[in-house]
Amino acid sequence: MLDKLLYRARGGDEGALAEIVDRFQPLVLATAQRLSTEETSWMDLVQEGNLALVEAVWDFKSRGGAPFPWYARRRVYYGIYNHRRKEMRTKMREDLILDKPFGEGEETTLLHLLPAGEEGPEEKVFRRRRYQQLRLALAQLPQRQRRVLKGLYFEGRGVSELAREMGITPPSVKGLEARGLKNLAKQEVFPLQFDR
Repeated sequence: MLDKLLYRARGGDEGALAEIVDRFQPLVLATAQRLSTEETSWMDLVQEGNLALVEAVWDFKSRGGAPFPWYARRRVYYGIYNHRRKEMRTKMREDLILDKPFGEGEETTLLHLLPAGEEGPEEKVFRRRRYQQLRLALAQLPQRQRRVLKGLYFEGRGVSELAREMGITPPSVKGLEARGLKNLAKQEVFPLQFDR
């Protein structure tokens, strides 16, 4: 039944698309409720979830192996999550505006008072927050994955050196690294962009 609705919706049948949206509305509402914060409007999250659901209808490939409800659930979650994250970042940046004058008729701003060439308060806050999130995320990993990631990315050690120290092979270290990075990405703390 759902496959037929998907086929009709992709063919331009607005009634079929509306029926799919109605069927998955509890998922959208629950996800928006779970991810809502004081900084984000619940209704905006619901709209983003519905938009992600409609995009899921258009993008779904039935031959891919995953059933549509699973695919739709992930698309709705990430659609809402990404919108919330964007809203929270915008709010943080608005709170840290450095080029706003101190008062009416004033031309002096916080930006004028900062020494040139140094990291500004915004960058320090964002860097500190990312570091705290990363520390919390690393603490959630299994010990061996945490040890490998710390060694490779924070201590600048090589794969062979870690393999000898841990009594395992270099491919095992690479496997632990890959699983550790994957587990960090699953925690959805922030987009991972590691460089060694």
